[in-house]
Amino acid sequence: MSLVYLKNKKSGVTYVYECKSFWNKEKKRPDSTRKCIGKLNPETNEIISSKQIQSTKPTTVNQEPTVATVKTIGPTILLDHICEKIELASILKKSFPEHWNVILSLAYFQTIEGKALSRVEHWSETHRHPYKEYIDNRRVSELLPTITEEKQLSFFKKWAEKRLEEEYLAYDITSVSSYSELNNMVRYGYNRDGESLPQINLAMLFGEKTKLPVYFKSLPGSIKDVSTLCNFIKTATFLHMGKLHLVMDKGFYSHKNIDEMFDKHMKFTIAVPFSSKFAKEQVEKVRDAITDHKHFIKVNDQNLFCISSLTKWAEEKKRIYVHVFYNATNATTDYELFLDRMNQWEIELKNNVMSEDHQKYYDQYFLIKETPKRGKQISYNQSAIDAYKKNAAGYLVLLSNDIKDPIEALKAYRNKDVVEKGFDNLKNRLDMKRLRVHLEASMKGRLFIQFIALILVSYIQQIINKQDIFKFGTVSELLEELELLNTVKFSNHYDQITSELTKKQKEIFTAFDLDLKTYV
Repeated sequence: MSLVYLKNKKSGVTYVYECKSFWNKEKKRPDSTRKCIGKLNPETNEIISSKQIQSTKPTTVNQEPTVATVKTIGPTILLDHICEKIELASILKKSFPEHWNVILSLAYFQTIEGKALSRVEHWSETHRHPYKEYIDNRRVSELLPTITEEKQLSFFKKWAEKRLEEEYLAYDITSVSSYSELNNMVRYGYNRDGESLPQINLAMLFGEKTKLPVYFKSLPGSIKDVSTLCNFIKTATFLHMGKLHLVMDKGFYSHKNIDEMFDKHMKFTIAVPFSSKFAKEQVEKVRDAITDHKHFIKVNDQNLFCISSLTKWAEEKKRIYVHVFYNATNATTDYELFLDRMNQWEIELKNNVMSEDHQKYYDQYFLIKETPKRGKQISYNQSAIDAYKKNAAGYLVLLSNDIKDPIEALKAYRNKDVVEKGFDNLKNRLDMKRLRVHLEASMKGRLFIQFIALILVSYIQQIINKQDIFKFGTVSELLEELELLNTVKFSNHYDQITSELTKKQKEIFTAFDLDLKTYV
């Protein structure tokens, strides 16, 4: 049992409510009730009970009891404002005219609570949300399969049109584990969380300037990074996303992918792995001259050397910029990490627990012989190890068919971590470490709701990063502060009482350009 104090802004009277939590046996879920027990004496801060108040008034016959309904409105006010500002709600209405408000309410729940959708029932009763009605688990189960890929593509097309003006798009892929045996997309593959579980892969585009997710696509868990890009490019062309500029790490580099992006007239910036002949050749060309001081640049307080050149891409003779960077500090760090990986690969070889994804490293850096008497003999390919130290440690090779300036190219490449942060939010903030749905159609609907929630979380996070005014630095802490903002509606009154804004709540609304006079 707890006491809640709510002040009526018109009368200035502070009412006191008794709040009781209990287990509702009929609904089979937690529930709570609030009862007005009196008001606060402003001079003594003592509670004047309802019985004392009633004793000073004439009794009435057949008077109906007063019932108070309390709703949490703080987080909803903020999310409604964000949706209006980025036009998220209006785009959802056009793509899902029948269910947009339920989808948005579930996305609100994910954003605020970060819990499984099966726990939305109690939340939908205690919070104001776009659907405005009670949402039970049956309603959720019926909704998910209706969020079809066709409707999602309609949304993505409209959403991308609003987000893609002069924007670099970071592209990456992550894996999400699942125990499901009924979903054809759940398969074994390279698990980025290091888990021995089947999975799906999730490919995603993030705007580097807006810091907002633009598009995602679920893929079978067995597909590797380099295999996803061509399929994604075809989808992006179908969505008419305009002139894309993709920013990708070295896991997506392949001759086929570069050719495909040239054929589709797409702009790109991509890191080149040192397992490729192309990267080694580019380093070899500049090694002797790159540390001359005329090639020195400073990027975000980091000392670097860089040589850029314009060359032709393979037989296609397409123009492409090559930016080779060298960082003396990173050279030492890179080699230390390489030695750690060498040790791990050797342990895997000796214990016969080899990984398919590491096979190329076994072949490149180790010499393996097997004889009937001595068994497996493992030694080192010293020339390959020396070549790594000479050609790779401390170097970064970026390819771009659009960005001529090396500093701009490097900043675009480094800013791609926005998508990695997005994946972190999905898994750790939005309840996606495990897939809890078994059927493929429901899974895709569930992923879409989480994508909408990720848009909201990403927007809040970027405002927090820009506004260095909060004593709390996380999305969770910000939303928890807004949870304290409530309304109370009495059954025999038309008006409602809204709790006073705290200092922190005022700071939050001001940071998001929300007018304090109209926050209700």
